[in-house]
Formats: sequence, structure tokens, C-alpha cells
Amino acid sequence: MDAPLASPTTATTETELKLCCPPDYLAALLAHPLFSPEPDAPVATRRLVTRYFDTPAGALGRAGYALRVREEEGQRWQAIKTQGHAVAGVHVRGEWEGPVSGETPDLACLPPGAPTAAVTALIADAPLLPLVVTDFQRTLKTVRSGTTLVELALDVGEIRAGGRCEPLLEVELEVKAGPPSGLFPLALALCEVAPLTVSPHTKADRGAALLTGQPPRRVPAPPPPPVGPLGAGLGAAEAARRIGANALGQLLAQAPRLLSDDEVEAVAGVHQTRVALRRLRSVLTLFGPARPAPAALVADLRWVMGVLGPARDLDVFLTEILPPLAARLEGDPGLASLLEQGRREQHALRAAAQAAVCGPRFTTLILRLSHWLDAPGPLPSAPALGALAEAALERRWRRMRRAGRGFDTLPDPARHALRVRIKKIRYALEVLAPLYAERPVRDTLRALKDAQEALGQANDAAVARHRLGHLALLSGDPVLAFGAGRIAGLLEGQRDSVDLRARETWATVRRLTPPWDD
Repeated sequence: MDAPLASPTTATTETELKLCCPPDYLAALLAHPLFSPEPDAPVATRRLVTRYFDTPAGALGRAGYALRVREEEGQRWQAIKTQGHAVAGVHVRGEWEGPVSGETPDLACLPPGAPTAAVTALIADAPLLPLVVTDFQRTLKTVRSGTTLVELALDVGEIRAGGRCEPLLEVELEVKAGPPSGLFPLALALCEVAPLTVSPHTKADRGAALLTGQPPRRVPAPPPPPVGPLGAGLGAAEAARRIGANALGQLLAQAPRLLSDDEVEAVAGVHQTRVALRRLRSVLTLFGPARPAPAALVADLRWVMGVLGPARDLDVFLTEILPPLAARLEGDPGLASLLEQGRREQHALRAAAQAAVCGPRFTTLILRLSHWLDAPGPLPSAPALGALAEAALERRWRRMRRAGRGFDTLPDPARHALRVRIKKIRYALEVLAPLYAERPVRDTLRALKDAQEALGQANDAAVARHRLGHLALLSGDPVLAFGAGRIAGLLEGQRDSVDLRARETWATVRRLTPPWDD
């Protein structure tokens, strides 16, 4: 552990998981067994001072490069890193590192394969300046997690740039050998003693944000991995891994949209994040026999859906249901008060949703999902995909049909329950569509989607009527209450047409022969 961080002149792909920790939990982390010395895994403590160099205009940072010189125990190490990408907090980027004699970079010392020419062209004739400085103490230990050798580091110090300073308390788990899957059990173990959150930013990007006064740039996520070909003979556990990885990629792509300052983007982010979460829940239940999901993961998914649900309901009310009705009540004195009250509640629910996806429980959700996807191979009794798919789809189909019995007399809650059953079979069939003939699948999915939307319209109206009563009660304003009552009356006037469409679309679904029975 007393050796330098890199052998003289190295070119690698750096793979590391970065987690932020609140200051109050530093002692708990240091006391964790993972940071306790062992005979074959001593703990080292070092002070590291790193200067990140760029042109005055920030040409390297804008192009996604970080050029640094790090001083450690009297030695200096130069490194150039590419922006790379990040998935579930795991940053993957190119890194070329080697010793340097002075305090400033010497690009001639970079190893073959480094982007020396590109960096030199970006610098051109501009001076290189140490714009960002990190100064921290690193507690370091190398541990083994399964077949993965991991360098576990706890960094405590500060980041300085542009006359500003912010504290640094970060855990880094870097793969030294083996697959990245070994990172997740270690991270989850640390999450048991501290509310850690995934860090979407590098130290260099945090420093650049201090310099400019702008929010730090997020490391981009790659597109969700393709599912690849699915066949009936494919192992169900492998299919779960492929499909689940794609669904997790969708979640990671959509959740940041929820944090946008743009109203349209934030509304879409809430909706699409919920869609991604529903698809993940579908994957977990669909492939449970082949790759059982831990109860904590199921509970985490249920929790975040419960937080996002009210925000989505109010978004639908304010952006889809209310505008056409409000146009018919133009000039109503209660309408402006109703909108103001609704937007206040929307702001509060949106803030709760944003706090959830930025918080430690969402981090553990992502880590548990990643660990579940990378868990060792299938159970000895796990079926092939074809057998699992037909049994699962048939079971969901029967439950849907049973929920729709006596449709014409079903009350609103029962019709909502039917809609949930329709969504479950639809999501499962979308996942397993490649196993069946294209046209029957397409026709079935279209009919299911139409019925889901029709029942959704009815449910949205029922939720809106409840929402109107809630807003009126919350405000205590009789003018607002009168306006809410008029809008509720307009919604009631649409009930017959909405009910007719729901009955027609459900009748179409009942006449279908499912694709796996063709």
C-alpha cells in the first residue's frame, strides 16, 4: 500500500463508483469494517494536493478533458482524463498517468495512446493555468469483492477555485482488476452506516462550477444497452439481465429530467421516470422465478413510485385536464385562485419528488438494481425464457380477464384495478414481444394501450374531482370552491362519453386471442 498510485507511465480505463457523504457521518464511515486494517489489507492515509490545469477560456474542460498534476508524498504525477460516461454512479473514462518533474504539465511525458495531439490543439498558444485545486486527506484500502479487486478511498478536504471553496467528503471505489459488479456490494455495505448519494460529478467538474458560478456539468450517461436477440431457448436469468439493464438505462436517462428548471421538461421527467420504474417493476416480477429480487429492492421501487405518483396526478390535472375546461370558464373569479393554489401544491409535490431522486434511498435503489442485474448466474431450476414467458403472460391474462368481469357495473376503484392489470400484461408483452409473431403482438399491444388510455382518462377524471375538492377544502376560499365546483360539473358532464370509450376498448380486448395461443 506504500507503492505509488500508478506504475511509471500508465494508460488505463478508469472505472470507479463515486459517492458523496454528509459530514456528520465521517466517523461512522471510518469505523466501518471495510476501512479497518487487516493483515493482508493495511489502511494507508495520505495527503493529496491536485491542480487541474486549463486555458483561461476553459478549452479543455469544454471538450471533456481534465489535465491534472497531483503531489503525493513528495512525488508528482501527471494525468489526462477523458470525460467518459457514468452509469448508476459508475464513472468509466480514459486515464493516462505518469510521473512529471515539475509543478506544471509536460504533455511530452504522456504515454503512447494518450490524446496528446487533441489536447495540444485545444491549448494552441494559450497559457495553461492551475484553475482548480483539490486538497484532501485520502484513507485508502484495497479489498476483494467476489472476483473484483477494489481500491476503496475516503477523501476528506476541500475544492478551491476562483476564490471560492467547498468541502469535499467523497467515497471512491475503483476497480483495479475484475468486473465492475464487485463495486455494488461494497457500496451497499457502506450505505448501511451513512446516507450516501451517487455523485454525478467529477472533482474537476465541481471545481469548474466553483470557478464559473454555474451548476456542475453531469457526466453523460450512455444510451441504454440494447436488449439483443431473445429466443425461447435463452436462459430466463440472462434475459432478465439484458432486459433489466435496458430498463435501468431508461430510468437513469429519465430521472435527471425531473430536476429541470424547465416546466415542460420537468413534467415529462416525472412521467417518464414513473414509466421507467413501472417497467423495472414488471421485469422484477416477470423474472422472479429465475432471478429473485430482494425484498428491499421491491420496497424501494414501491416507495419511489409512491412519492412520484401524487406529483404526476397533479401534473396531469394542471396540464391536461384543467386547460380545456378552464377555457369554458374564462373570467370565472375562482379560476385564478384555483390555478394559484394548484401550482403551490404542484411545487411542493415536485420538490418532494426531486428530493427523493437526489436522496440516499434512491441511491441504494440504483445500487441494489445494479447488484441484482450483475448477480451470479441462474438458479439450477430456472426455466428457459420461452417456458417462463408463456406461463407469466397467461397468468397475467387470466387475472386481467377476471378483473374485468361485469365491466358495465364496475365502480371506479375496480376499473382502476383493471387498468393496472392491463398495464401489467402490456408491459410484460412489450418485453417478450420478440418471442411471438409480429402482427398478433402489434394488434394486441394496440388494443391494450387503447383500453389502458380509456380507463386512464376515466381514472384521471375521478382523481381530478377528488383533487378539486381537496384544493377547495385546503384554501377555505368560497370563490375558489365555487369555481372548483363548476369544473367538477364539467367533468361530470363528460362521464358518459368517457364511459362509452372505456366499454368499447375493453370489449375489443376481450375478443382478442393472445399471441402465445395463436
